[in-house]
Amino acid sequence: MRLKKHPYLEFLYSVERPARYVGGEHYSIRKDWDENPTMAKVALCYPDLYEVGMGHLGLKILYQELNQASDVLAERCFAPWNDLEKELRKYSCPLVSLENYQALSAFHIVGFSLQYEMTYTNMLTMIELGGISLWAKDRREEESLVVVGGPAATHPEAIAPFVDVVVIGDGEDLLLRMARMVRDARAKGQARSSILEELSTWEGIYVPALKDKNERREVKRFWIKDIGKYPFPVNSPIPHLTTIFDKFSVEIARGCTEGCRFCQAGHIYRPTRERSSQEVLSTLREGVLRGGHCEASLTALSTADYSDLVPLVKEFFAEMEDLGKVQLGISSLRAYGLDEEILDRLAQIRNTSLTFAPEVGSERMRKVVNKNISEEDMLTTASRLYERGWKKMKLYFMIGLPFEEDADVEGIMELANKIRNRGKEMGVKYPEITVSVSTFVPRPHTPFQWAPMLSLEQIKAKQEKLWELAKKYRLTFKKHSAQVSLMEAVLARGDRSMASAIFRAWEMGARFDGWEECFKFDLWTRAFAESGIVIEELLKELPTTKGALPWSHINVGVSEDYLLSEWEKAKSEISTPPCRADLCHGCGVKCDLKARKSVQVVSAAVKSDKSTGLGKEMDAVNINERSPLLFRQKRGQNVGHRYRIEFAKIGLMSFISQLDLQKVMARIFKRAQIKTLYSEGHNERPLLGFGPALALGVNSLQEYIDVRTEEEWRSVDEVLQALQKNSERGLLFLRGWEIAVKSESIQELVSSYDYFFPVIRGELPTTIASDVVTQNPFGIKLSMMEIVSKKWNEEILDVLSEIYGSEILHQQGVGIKTNIIDGGAIKNAELYQFLKAKLPAIEFALPIKTASELKYKV
Repeated sequence: MRLKKHPYLEFLYSVERPARYVGGEHYSIRKDWDENPTMAKVALCYPDLYEVGMGHLGLKILYQELNQASDVLAERCFAPWNDLEKELRKYSCPLVSLENYQALSAFHIVGFSLQYEMTYTNMLTMIELGGISLWAKDRREEESLVVVGGPAATHPEAIAPFVDVVVIGDGEDLLLRMARMVRDARAKGQARSSILEELSTWEGIYVPALKDKNERREVKRFWIKDIGKYPFPVNSPIPHLTTIFDKFSVEIARGCTEGCRFCQAGHIYRPTRERSSQEVLSTLREGVLRGGHCEASLTALSTADYSDLVPLVKEFFAEMEDLGKVQLGISSLRAYGLDEEILDRLAQIRNTSLTFAPEVGSERMRKVVNKNISEEDMLTTASRLYERGWKKMKLYFMIGLPFEEDADVEGIMELANKIRNRGKEMGVKYPEITVSVSTFVPRPHTPFQWAPMLSLEQIKAKQEKLWELAKKYRLTFKKHSAQVSLMEAVLARGDRSMASAIFRAWEMGARFDGWEECFKFDLWTRAFAESGIVIEELLKELPTTKGALPWSHINVGVSEDYLLSEWEKAKSEISTPPCRADLCHGCGVKCDLKARKSVQVVSAAVKSDKSTGLGKEMDAVNINERSPLLFRQKRGQNVGHRYRIEFAKIGLMSFISQLDLQKVMARIFKRAQIKTLYSEGHNERPLLGFGPALALGVNSLQEYIDVRTEEEWRSVDEVLQALQKNSERGLLFLRGWEIAVKSESIQELVSSYDYFFPVIRGELPTTIASDVVTQNPFGIKLSMMEIVSKKWNEEILDVLSEIYGSEILHQQGVGIKTNIIDGGAIKNAELYQFLKAKLPAIEFALPIKTASELKYKV
């Protein structure tokens, strides 16, 4: 299927990190938009940058579930950075999806995952740029339904006027059913109001426009009892860019039993539901192999509470040789709950620091917030880590919690100092402790939802006190923006009157408010003032009258009576034990704790069984039959083999930077099971050598990569075929050969480049005068310039058409040869400048590098 030309091409080269917007990642799913007009079309939108959104597990799960259905199409869209938004407005171009480059207005459903309140303005940007009316009341019959879900959707009134449908709870199954229902209703000509009316009767669905009509109706959360029925994706799109969470993460459980009173996620995702350890192991194995990842992560709200964590991690380590060089990360880790063997194994892999969340600095406050750990637990944990070689630890705390006193704030740094001193007592020369402190934000649907929020002055005073103590104890101190925290609280507690302030702030330029460098507090305070909203009123303690809160009509499962009882316990400094099979606190969630799965780990003795679910083509996978670590003593010598591969980097891959290309290539080699040598050091990397970096947007038909291997390749052609099979669209592996290990690098050998400049508009002369070259301002670096015609093979033409369109490629253009002198060549901007001076009537497209000539073939 040939793609249409990307609608951003006219300005894509001028924005920061254009690879955010081009798609085409390995395992991305591009269905034929026009082939089946009856398909339900869903845009999965994440209102933040690509680098942030691509790490979101919920998006991956829904992307797989929807696209597995033959009658549903799901495509991704992320918030445009400020530079792209400016260009989209300048060129009157809509925001489009990554797969088929369709405007958001072309989808039946445009769904947003709202992880927290500071992405609200980005959502407005995406709705408007996507060609959809901003206010729900203004949307025409044929316009897309704007649907929101995620944690912030459980208190949706502040954004309700912009939204058609709110999903409360898990998205699996629900969104798929909704997509089909909306498609079918539209096909029958059902009115928009009728569709919304019907959806409002579903469990887990809130329609803001019908709130007054359904005033007494409580919206109950929809939740999946067995998350194992929805397998975790192993073939999710693999980002071209380095993302915030650049690893293969697996959700091992959903929900939490701990009951921390400040934590919204711990309450709205109840009850705890676990994936079986067999499923997790199979997913880890297959996901790492298929994706070519070098790091995996086990993810849950409280990973240490996973019932089979210890045997699961041991089994993972038992399979490390089969998985190759893969490091394991464990989120939300309470190391005091792990046995000695696991800590020993964690110490053997790359972990420069470990992160823990004591949250508070005193035993009294631990009872207030219901944090079920002790100071001795933390010091014991530190001792166990120090004795295994760790020198760095990161500790997360909060200030501004209800009933906090000055001594509790000071206790944060005192506890951190005790942990540091424990290291010194154990002989660690320079223990490094980083203390990261955020400000408590009262969250809806938690026992602390009624609590007051600190004022800006109070937050800053506490932060200053912590800064002084950090200097005293020689600790590294990091703090979260006080102004951003304040704004989170205001937006989280807002009712529908808040929408006008959000709109006004957006109208004045509020974007990426969760990014401290982008957040404009003065702009927001002005927007509130103009909308008649008094911030201070929203920061006060809220009344505990039942049903009085703006989100009281949303039932997430936990009853208001239970939350109130926990609020009273906090006042009395009484803790509540975690939920267990034999201990239920009657929170209101209809769960059967005794029915929690008893999961068994696959024995290491049967790990090579063909029934592991890897698929036939993965049966014999063994990335590292012989660990590259065995080479450590030989790395400084000229051992092994070295191969040079010629490849093309064309189409949308031309917008991938050199640094990102290196990571993409490493993953391709790992997916293809082509073993390479690794660099030395803590952060080991495959030994791959590249030529000079290409400018973004420049297509190249001849690039080179050098590969160091331990063993000789039996067949270079077979290697090329394996690489191509596991490659991204736009990377073409052309030929390869073995070279001497001591050969000069590609950087040293490149002697000249040949470029072809396609013509967009204007008529070329028949010939170019020979004196043009000698008169150029760049001296001998420019050695040839002529009118040329190019003939492209079908595969290359197909990919290049994504950038240029086939009509341009079939015309004549200008060919230029540039010599490399002392490692330097003419920059693209200089070539454009030169061409414009010599042929002012011609408009040229971005150049295609047709050749990278070497001084000699080694």
